[in-house]
Amino acid sequence: KKSGYGMDISLSADGQKLVTSFLDVNSGSLKTNIAYYNFGEVGANYKDHLTLGSVYNDVVVPKVEFVNNDTVCIYRDNGFEMFEMEQTPNETALANVTFDQDIVSTFSSDSYVGFVLDNQQAKDAKEGEKYRVVVYNLKGSKVMDQKMNFVYSSVVMNGSDIIFQNGSDCRIITVKGRLKFETTLKEGEDGLFGTLKSNQYFLIKKDAIELIKLKGAR
Repeated sequence: KKSGYGMDISLSADGQKLVTSFLDVNSGSLKTNIAYYNFGEVGANYKDHLTLGSVYNDVVVPKVEFVNNDTVCIYRDNGFEMFEMEQTPNETALANVTFDQDIVSTFSSDSYVGFVLDNQQAKDAKEGEKYRVVVYNLKGSKVMDQKMNFVYSSVVMNGSDIIFQNGSDCRIITVKGRLKFETTLKEGEDGLFGTLKSNQYFLIKKDAIELIKLKGAR
């Protein structure tokens, strides 16, 4: 049976669990089908290893993700949900949040999920507050909610740091909303990428990769 158009797929770190998102637009209606699979011993007790299926009517789910081995984030077009999935998904969500502003970008680490929202849609929007950055821990608690005007082209998360880049301009902020580091890259330098150690980053150059320490981090 056709499930719809594949939107996204995510595999757990142990390779045992899988979550998929399919968009169904049959008969003029729109819905997203989310399927949770377990290919380990527990999943063998379920038909086709399908442990749970969920339907989101009139909602698009463009992204699904195992943010760590046992936590799944369902990124809706208007918000997100998080579920524990040690073996099968816990049907009680850790978080279920709906935003009243459009989602511009998402980012995550194995401890947080974050969103950049279009703050210009807010009723109390002020000049110089183009974006709103919100971050949640994996218990579903909001740990950061901050306005920002830095125009970026990419955003990624490394541990508890959020890295925004736009061409040669780079800015790193923490989940507490503190500006940790900002710089303008030199010609031939393409960007910063995080490592497993705090304050250490890979500086990507056109012909080399250099490990640097952010001694000037705030």
